[in-house]
Order: sequence, then C-alpha cells, then structure tokens
Amino acid sequence: MMTNRKQTGFTLLEILIAIAIFALISFATFMLFQQSLSTDKQYKKHAESLVALQRCYRLLQSDLSQIIERTIRDEYGEKLPTIQLIDTIDGKSIEFTRAGRSNPFHKPRSNLLRLQYFMRDKQLIRKYWTHLDRSLDTKQSEQIILNNIKTMSWQFLDANEWISLWPSNSENTLNNLPKAVQVTITAENNRSFKWLFPITISSNLNHETNKS
Repeated sequence: MMTNRKQTGFTLLEILIAIAIFALISFATFMLFQQSLSTDKQYKKHAESLVALQRCYRLLQSDLSQIIERTIRDEYGEKLPTIQLIDTIDGKSIEFTRAGRSNPFHKPRSNLLRLQYFMRDKQLIRKYWTHLDRSLDTKQSEQIILNNIKTMSWQFLDANEWISLWPSNSENTLNNLPKAVQVTITAENNRSFKWLFPITISSNLNHETNKS
C-alpha cells in the first residue's frame, strides 16, 4: 500500500526572514571589520607619532647637551651670541653652537657646529651650516624633525628665573649660557609635550681643531 507524502518547502516569508538575518549578520561583520581597520590605522599612526617624538627628543638632548661657548659671525659680519632666540613668521626659533660634530673621514675642519631649530608649514626643521663663521655662499642643510606641529615655545633658566628670551636683558654677554632650556611642543591634536634639558656650560674651545 502506497501513501502519498506531502512535499513541503520554505515559504516566501521564511525566505525573506532568512535573507534579512543574513543581511544583518553581513552588515555587522562588515562594520566590525571596518572598525578593526580603523583601530589598526589609528594605532599605527599613534605609534609612528611616538617614534617621531622620541627621535626629536633624543636629537634635541644630544644637541643642547653639547652647547659650547662660541660666538659666530653671520653672513654680514655681525657677531651672534652662543645661543639666541629669534623671532620668525612661524614663531620663535633657536640658534646655537654645539661641540661633538662627527668627523668620520678626519677632514681638517672644526668639530663645532652651528644649528638652528625653527618651524615652517607646521613642521619642525633642524638646520645647520657647513662653517661656523658664515659668508653669503656658506652652504646649509635642513632636516625635517617633526610634522603636524601647532606651536613650539622655548624658555631659559637664567639664575633662578625662567625667561622667554635669550640673551636676556640682564648682565648676560654673548657667551653666557642658561642653566637649562625648556621646550614645549603642541601637536595639531592639542596634545602638549614639555621637555627640560639641563645645560652643562663649557668654554673649552679645544674641541675646535680648525676654526671655519
């Protein structure tokens, strides 16, 4: 005896519900993937920013810790102090003389270096000259240290007082140095970083093998 089996399938409503559930799951998966990519991108950007800041800190520390009492002559023969703060369009820049210039090929030149840190187009630039006492054709080189900088300020410890200019209006001569330099950097995301660098005063010009 044969029995008739009724064949059943999905109704239209069930198919629509299944499609809707699949769409919700797909959308949630896509959003989770997008969020993961965004988080990873932000993490990498933050990590790169921290590496750049650490590199900037170490470079400033190396330069400022080797400041030496040595005035220079600029392109027009004017005598410039060992360290000075200069007004520029993008804010204040600092210029100073440091020792410890590397000379791997033992060339007959000074191992002192004249440096300048300044801001341009939201970038922190490090500039140096090939000769201490400059002429109009003295070569110079620039290096971008940091990007996306909003502001940068400098302060100097003079005796027991922090001041915002150097040389100060006190009895400082062109050769005098502050006890410390404080740098404050504000990034475009409004995060601020304040670094303090003690200055070890040195007037030993024996660092200079050949004045240039």
